[in-house]
Amino acid sequence: MTLGLRPSLTGRVVRALLCAFALVWAALVARDFVDYLAYDDDPSPLGTLAEAVLQSLESLDDASVRIALAASDRQYNQLRRQSPLPTELRPLLFVAGRAGQPPVYRSPGLAGAHEGCDGTPARTETELAGQRYWRAERSAGGWCVVALEPVLEAGTVLRLINATLLQPMAIALPLILLPLWLTVRSGLAPLRRFAERVRRRAPDDLSPLDVDLRHAELAPLGEAFDALLARARASIERERSFVQDAAHELRTPLAVIAAEAHALTGATDAAASLRAQRGLEAAVARASHLVGQLLRLATLESRGDGNPPAACDVVALLREVLIAALPAANARRVDIGLDGPDALHAHLDAGALHSVVDNLVRNAVAYGREGGRVDIVLRQIGDTLQLDVADDGPGLDPALQPHLFERFRRGAGTSAPGAGLGLAIVREAVRRLGGHIALAAGLDGRGTGFRVTVPFVAARPT
Repeated sequence: MTLGLRPSLTGRVVRALLCAFALVWAALVARDFVDYLAYDDDPSPLGTLAEAVLQSLESLDDASVRIALAASDRQYNQLRRQSPLPTELRPLLFVAGRAGQPPVYRSPGLAGAHEGCDGTPARTETELAGQRYWRAERSAGGWCVVALEPVLEAGTVLRLINATLLQPMAIALPLILLPLWLTVRSGLAPLRRFAERVRRRAPDDLSPLDVDLRHAELAPLGEAFDALLARARASIERERSFVQDAAHELRTPLAVIAAEAHALTGATDAAASLRAQRGLEAAVARASHLVGQLLRLATLESRGDGNPPAACDVVALLREVLIAALPAANARRVDIGLDGPDALHAHLDAGALHSVVDNLVRNAVAYGREGGRVDIVLRQIGDTLQLDVADDGPGLDPALQPHLFERFRRGAGTSAPGAGLGLAIVREAVRRLGGHIALAAGLDGRGTGFRVTVPFVAARPT
């Protein structure tokens, strides 16, 4: 099994399994260590052992006692070695004898020791040949038995527990790891086939993969990839349409420029030359305005962050837009009114807001009623900024409303100049501001209105 140097799901699963094994090992060690501490702190087992040995000596002579104690010594130590509790190689030790007489039996490990009955029944700690032992003494029927159990250090206990767990854990690890590794590799096989299928596709092939990844965890990946391809197809189609429409819209002013330039060069008198010059300037201005709108729309439609929000006086920005719109309004005798606070400072993208207000006001002036009215209302409502722009013109063709914010969409029969990009720019600018735009009622029961709502974050006046 080669995991390589790059991060992989297989390697991550294997490492997680090893960590789980380490945690299980630590939990088992902790459990056994706590069990041993509980056993080591309990004085009753050693006393019970001494009593059991003592009871086996009733009605026996000295020779029989030695034989019985030797057998019990071997049996108890054999059982001790088989116990799950950690034990050193040092065995349990026994001393037995009649009260007031030399011991009849001593365990082999007590050769040369002077341990014997001293009338202390409680469990105590003693030291023999440099080794600490727990000691318990029991007496009955003229006999006395002393049982000695080695005291183990914490480090020794932990070492013995780890040695006990090593073999079963070493057997369990590969038996669990191998099926898990095979399962992970088998589970990721559809993903590898999916990646290979993507690699083999032509660069311009954006058709759905429509691949069955089988597993419920991988199915969302295929669905998300197909959804991404669908968005890419739609985006490319929009850009293709955008280029075609832009080329179509630019063709007219360029044709006018060519015609007026030809007329200017062929003019035979000053009046003809002046007419050609003015026509040429108007066509250049129209082409320049169209290019500017195309660039602004492309900037707003990009997925960048745009201008960072900054402190801005929204009312001052509205006044600047209205001043710029006055010449066109005066030419059509349109009265523009602004209803709002004297100042309203907010953190927002001032460029995007300028595009919203400028295009809505220009559209209202251009498409509203000559000699009519355009009202702009600005309100702060809680944490929302609300802007209403409405006119009292002829209103919108109902057939146009579903396509109102599409690029290069204009009402049939309109004579106002423009390429139909204003509301598309407004929509993208409102999106950039994190807001919403909707069609609203016009003035005096007629005309057209728009309501823009964007998040409001107050700012200190600068």
